[in-house]
Amino acid sequence: MQEEEDRFGLAERAFAGGKARGQAVDGEGRVRVEASEETRELVVRVRMGEAPMAALVAATSRNAEILGWSDRIGTVEAGKLADLVAVPGDPLADITAVERVSFVMKGGVVYRDDSR
Repeated sequence: MQEEEDRFGLAERAFAGGKARGQAVDGEGRVRVEASEETRELVVRVRMGEAPMAALVAATSRNAEILGWSDRIGTVEAGKLADLVAVPGDPLADITAVERVSFVMKGGVVYRDDSR
């Protein structure tokens, strides 16, 4: 328990100090149209004091920079690979919107789960 508290304390200090951090990803390459560990991590990061935009950047362009792939991924630009995630509402105003995925577009194909 103390180890977890120490990690959260370290993260809170990093967010407060404006330190750039990436975000963990599962690396499985599968398309999910539901809340995931990654979306929950965004919510936790914001609850711990990180600005919503900084958390979203950490999950997108910051990770591309860390991997050295910012010329190929991380932002929506002509000539780059881009997977888009649509959520209801504005995640900058309510970061929990990222847990309610409307659809994912990957490689030009739209994936959605209308059963929810």
